[in-house]
Amino acid sequence: MLPLFGFAKLRHLECECIELSKSRMTIRTKLFSMLASLCEQIQGIKNYYEENERLLLSNLLVSIVNRLKGGEDGIADAFETFEKASVMFANIVGCTRMSAGVPPVVVGVLNQVFTAFGRIAAESGVEKVKMIGDAYIAVCGLPNPVEDHPKAIAEAALGMVEEMKVYNERNGMNISIRVGFNCGPVVPRVRTR
Repeated sequence: MLPLFGFAKLRHLECECIELSKSRMTIRTKLFSMLASLCEQIQGIKNYYEENERLLLSNLLVSIVNRLKGGEDGIADAFETFEKASVMFANIVGCTRMSAGVPPVVVGVLNQVFTAFGRIAAESGVEKVKMIGDAYIAVCGLPNPVEDHPKAIAEAALGMVEEMKVYNERNGMNISIRVGFNCGPVVPRVRTR
């Protein structure tokens, strides 16, 4: 039989073990909480990076974006003349008037139409430069030379006109576009700051 003080000592040790277990649980809970917070922050950074990437690509040529990401500052060839290139401009007729009525609908239309235009441009070897409101600007032959740039830009322009016909039929709409392009020397300008 154990002396009486032995039971008290055992009880005291048992209480200390329980407290130690509770503090371990608290530490574990805090670690899991910190890990969850870290994961949220990493996801936020990833989302921020993806949004920046999307914005860059919606405003600059892919080749220029890649060079900027590679650390180039002040793209030197931004001031060169490209002797053989084509530039195209397309816009939705009456879009400003349409947007006064139901802006979310117009945004949806522009998103669908410009997504299709991007596909058509890529298939034709034409590169989207910028979308501004209801305007779509694309180039061919710069910064990389393309021998048949007039043909490629014309195919893209005709493809966009045809796409609008298909879009109108599919959606019961009557939206027109204007598409124009020019071929010849081009002096692009890229502002990095």
